Amino acid sequence: MRPLFLMVLLACFGRAQEPVLEEGAKDLPIQQVELKLRDASWFVDSPASALVVLPEPVEEPGDYGTNGDGVVVISIDVGAAENGKGSVAVVTWLPQREGLVTIPALSFESETTRYQSPPMPVLVSVPQKSSEMELTLTPGKKQVMVGEPLRVDVRWSCQVPTKRLRAMSSYPAFFNDPTVEAVVPRSTVPEEEQIGLPFGGRRVIGHLSEKDQGEGLGVVEFPIYLRMSEAGTYTLPVVRLECARLKKEGGAFAPYAAYFNNGLFEAISEGEAYERVFVESEPTEIEVRPLPQEGRLELFSGLFAPCSFEVSAKPTETEVGQLLEVDILVRSEAPHGFLDLPELTKQRALRSWFKVDSEYGRAWHPEGTVFRTRVRPLTTRVEAFPALEFEIFDPQKGAYQIVTTDAVPLRVLPRDGRDYFDAKTLGGETPSLSAQPTGIWQNAEINKMDEILNKLGNFMADYFWLLLAAGPLLFAAALPWARERRRWAMDPDYRKRQLAYRAFLKEAEGTAEKWTSFRAFLATILGVEPGAWTSGDARRLAKLGLAKEDVELVMRSQESKDAAEFSHGAGAARLPELGPVAKRIVKVAGKVMPLVLVLFFSGVAFGSDWDRASRLFDQAMEEQPASDEAVSLFTQSALSFEAAARSDAPRGQAWLNAGNAWFQSGEIGRAIAAYRQAEVYRPFDQTLQENLTATRALAVDRVEDHQSSPWLQWPMRWVAALLIPVSLGFWAACLGVVRFRSRGWWVTAGVLLAIGLGLGVLGLIVKGQDGRLGVVVVPEVFGRKGPSFRYQLAFNEALHDGLEVEVVARRDGWIQIELSDERQAWIPESQFQLILR
Repeated sequence: MRPLFLMVLLACFGRAQEPVLEEGAKDLPIQQVELKLRDASWFVDSPASALVVLPEPVEEPGDYGTNGDGVVVISIDVGAAENGKGSVAVVTWLPQREGLVTIPALSFESETTRYQSPPMPVLVSVPQKSSEMELTLTPGKKQVMVGEPLRVDVRWSCQVPTKRLRAMSSYPAFFNDPTVEAVVPRSTVPEEEQIGLPFGGRRVIGHLSEKDQGEGLGVVEFPIYLRMSEAGTYTLPVVRLECARLKKEGGAFAPYAAYFNNGLFEAISEGEAYERVFVESEPTEIEVRPLPQEGRLELFSGLFAPCSFEVSAKPTETEVGQLLEVDILVRSEAPHGFLDLPELTKQRALRSWFKVDSEYGRAWHPEGTVFRTRVRPLTTRVEAFPALEFEIFDPQKGAYQIVTTDAVPLRVLPRDGRDYFDAKTLGGETPSLSAQPTGIWQNAEINKMDEILNKLGNFMADYFWLLLAAGPLLFAAALPWARERRRWAMDPDYRKRQLAYRAFLKEAEGTAEKWTSFRAFLATILGVEPGAWTSGDARRLAKLGLAKEDVELVMRSQESKDAAEFSHGAGAARLPELGPVAKRIVKVAGKVMPLVLVLFFSGVAFGSDWDRASRLFDQAMEEQPASDEAVSLFTQSALSFEAAARSDAPRGQAWLNAGNAWFQSGEIGRAIAAYRQAEVYRPFDQTLQENLTATRALAVDRVEDHQSSPWLQWPMRWVAALLIPVSLGFWAACLGVVRFRSRGWWVTAGVLLAIGLGLGVLGLIVKGQDGRLGVVVVPEVFGRKGPSFRYQLAFNEALHDGLEVEVVARRDGWIQIELSDERQAWIPESQFQLILR
């Protein structure tokens, strides 16, 4: 029943605030209608409603929110009455201040009548702070790292009788803060101690830890985890918890068995009198520190200590290529919603041995989260699901650390007679039996014929221009006027000596520039780098036939120059006249040319590197597969084979064996690079192609070969070696033309010329691609949008070892690569190996 003084106020204000007719409005008879309030209590900024019953259909008023005293009318919805007679207007209004406010008079028009409700005075209250409630939010610590989960314990003590407790609401600001992520973990307390409550716009299951001895609710506790994304000082804000306290006892607090159906979720019944009470927590400052960059990997898991991992796999016996189910249990104090793992495809131990799904299944666990994925073993050499490595951050030590899991023993059997599985067959691809690899073959052996062919091929490629010039020089040998030109074109060392000698003659005697050019001239004569010349190298001049006194003169001059440059107080160097000495050296240097043939047929000893590499390879094969000892021995063997390839060993076999050793050590990228380098010397070796195909099948990233034409796949050394006999044949045919002048010789010369020109053009094209192809040789590298770590990532995923790409540009230790789909990125040059042709 409405209080008496409100009825008196209604009588006083009823006529004083009657609406004034607007100019031009219809002059209709006015009939008073009653405004019925649906609520018994009103509070500032809490919407309320009222009803106006009208005897006939009417129009909604146009302007109704500007003439109230402390009230804003939010909306008026007119609809048909339930009995089908007349209409009902639902008025929603909002009190804006405490105390006595007035709902404005409202006017409704029909075709024949204007209906008006009188102004309605209403006494508005504000929520009152309750002495029966307490609220605290206690952070676990006041100093955290960016991204570190922070536990905040919420404790609400309430002595309000449960039969009077309704409509709880609390909206902490951190739930809507874009720099803060908030998660309420799943409750694990017994169900009889659980209680549901609306908190932050969600249903939260709290722990009713203490029941009030009287009729009050008791103590409700639950944790919230916060994760800040920005460094600085974060203030845990004041949190307000507000409830409706009924003035009379209502129904049962929890009439249903479900713990989340209770009075805290119930709205106030229409016409029920109540007051709103609240309690607030105290603010707390929290220092948020940035994570250090030192020691942080790009694959940082985002997890914080204390944290542990447990890996299981089933079945433990399977066939190659069949699915295994792998569970990774992450135990952590952080809630389920804050736990995540990097993709297993980024685990180096799995790469090349397993085909791994890129996604996880997640399952809640009382101690953390279970991440489930599936893998396929790619070879029968797999004897265990290997130990995984995860980088976490230890806030107490202030440093990153690597946590390693235990390996899970497995037994992988062959399938359909194969001991491998080509991952490219997944996704509906139809494999070609002729193209399927069966693993790598044994190391190549050296025989005498291979050695001779290797020396011959290397000689023709290394001295390509010299041998190419041999044809026209032999032709010109028959012409006296071409004698000097012949030697200039035929002997590149002679040409270098002449150029160095000419540069020497241009300098004035007695100057430092004269000595520098003289030393460069001597270095060219003996085939050493000018910067590496020492006085000891002067003794080699005696082997060329230079007089002893000239050799001693050169040595004394070098020692005098060294003393002047490197000894304190030695004074300026005394240099003799160098012109006559240089002239005598030019004469005796003409005898050096025959030494080229001696070096070719004598060779350089390579047995040391080759024998050591073979011995290490054999030792590694006797170790447990994939063990640390075996990987170390295979790696040393691969490096020794590469060293042998850079000496005078048969380079094709050396690079092939290096690829085999890298393959056995699990370095797929370096194995592909070695095999591709071996292709330069052995382009038609079927064993090499099978090994390369087997290795590519284990690469994580897949691209097509960049060379579209088979002609462009010819190594430059083979083009050069083929061009030499064609050139010699052409000049021999020219001599035949001069001698016999027959059509047959003309045709032969023309055909050889055309072949030579074609090979020359092909050589230029292939040479232009030298250093344009390469392979990623590190476990993974993130491509960036520019040549610096400051640029953003070009791709969300990493590039993995074994990826074959094309080089577009180089800059400051970085290279720009292009994938087969023409997407580009920059990576450090040290993490990439070029294929030199």
